[in-house]
Amino acid sequence: MQKQVVMIPILSLIIIFSLIIPTFAALPTYTVSVTADKSLGVAEEKEITFTFNISNFTGFPATNSNNDIQPQNGVDTFKATLNYDDNVFYPIAIDSTGGVTTLTSTGDPSLKPLGNWTGIKYNPDNNGKKSLVMECSNVVNTAQDFLQITLKVKAGATLGNTTVSLTDITASDRVNDLVPTNPTVSQTVQIIKAVDNATDPDYPNGFGGYIRILPETTVAEFKKFDGKTTFANFKTESGTTLADTDVIPTGTTASDGQYSYTLIAVGDINSDGKLTVTDLSQLKGFEVGLIKSLTANQKRACDIKWDGQYTTVDRSQMRIMLVRLGDPNITQWYGVGSATCVPVESQ
Repeated sequence: MQKQVVMIPILSLIIIFSLIIPTFAALPTYTVSVTADKSLGVAEEKEITFTFNISNFTGFPATNSNNDIQPQNGVDTFKATLNYDDNVFYPIAIDSTGGVTTLTSTGDPSLKPLGNWTGIKYNPDNNGKKSLVMECSNVVNTAQDFLQITLKVKAGATLGNTTVSLTDITASDRVNDLVPTNPTVSQTVQIIKAVDNATDPDYPNGFGGYIRILPETTVAEFKKFDGKTTFANFKTESGTTLADTDVIPTGTTASDGQYSYTLIAVGDINSDGKLTVTDLSQLKGFEVGLIKSLTANQKRACDIKWDGQYTTVDRSQMRIMLVRLGDPNITQWYGVGSATCVPVESQ
C-alpha cells in the first residue's frame, strides 16, 4: 500500500511535465555548395565566376500547406554574407537604388540570380559585412544552381591563393530560419601571373603555365579533374589533335578558354604518354650526358622532383613510379606552375 502511495505522485509529475515540456522536432536542412569556372588560376584584370548550388533538402513536408503561416515543402528566401579580399578583387557594382546589383553583359563584377530566384539585394557595407538577400518565385526543394557571383582581379593583386565564401547562411520555409548543414561554403582560387607577351620571354603568346599529369592519362580523364573548366584543342608537339580516348604525351597543349597550357606527363621522356623502362633508360643516358637532344618539355618530364635539376634522385623516383610504390610526393601533386602538378588518377 505504501508503494502505491509513493508511485502516484511520481506518475502525476511525469504526466504534468509531459504536458508542459513541448516536443521539439528537428528543423529541415539543406546544403549549399560552390564551384569556380577557372580552377587553375585567374590573372589580374581577369574575371572568375562562382556558381552556388542548393541541394540535399531533408525534413521538409511532402506538400505545401494552404495556410501561409505553416512550413512549406521547401525554401523561397535566402540570406548570406559574401566574403572576399578587397585587395584582390574589384568591388561589385550596385545601382543607385541602394543594393540592386548591376547586371551587365561585359563581364563586370556582378551578382546574378539563377532559375526562378530573383529580387536580389546587396549591401557591400552592412556594418562591415557584404550582405545579400534574394527571393524565389516558387518554393525550392530540388537541387539547383541559384546564384552566380562574378569577380574581377585587381591590377597588381598579390599572387597566390585567396578564398571567396558565403557565411551566415540562412533560408526560410516561411516559418523557420533554416541554417544549412554547412553554414559556410568557400572556394579557394589561385591568383596567377598575368601574361605580358611584350616583356616576358618566359611566357609565349597566351601561355598560362605547365600542368603536370601522371603518365597514361587520357584526354577524357584529364577533363574530369575539373568539371567546370572546359579544356579543348589538345594538340601534341607535332600538331596532332588528340581525341578523348587518346593518352596525353609530354608536350601536349590544351586551352581552358583563357590561356593555353602545356601538359607534362611525369617521366614520359620519349613523349608517348606512358612511363616504361625506355624512359628510365633515356633518363639515365641524359643524366650521364650520353643523350643531349631532348626537347625542353622532355627535360621537364625528366625532372621528377620538379626542381630544375636532373640527378640520381629523379631516376630513383622514376623507378618508384615504375613499380607503383605510391610515393606520396608523386601521387599527391596538385596545381600549376613551377612547383606543382595535377593528379588526374592515383598511382
